[in-house]
Amino acid sequence: MAWTNDQIRALEMAYSQGVLEVEYPDGTRKKFRSLDEMERILNRMQKQASGATRNSGRRFAYYDKGL
Repeated sequence: MAWTNDQIRALEMAYSQGVLEVEYPDGTRKKFRSLDEMERILNRMQKQASGATRNSGRRFAYYDKGL
């Protein structure tokens, strides 16, 4: 799911104020169980919005001398 910047800002505001219920700009409401849960979801939203993935982008070379 693609998160909008408005949704991320709404969650950041609620988290910074310690409020467990968020109303997003589109009118939907979400009630969280704890600030820890909010923080985990906020981090996930920010990573997805920035395009970060689990893949580090590392590639390893494989050489075969044919012996």
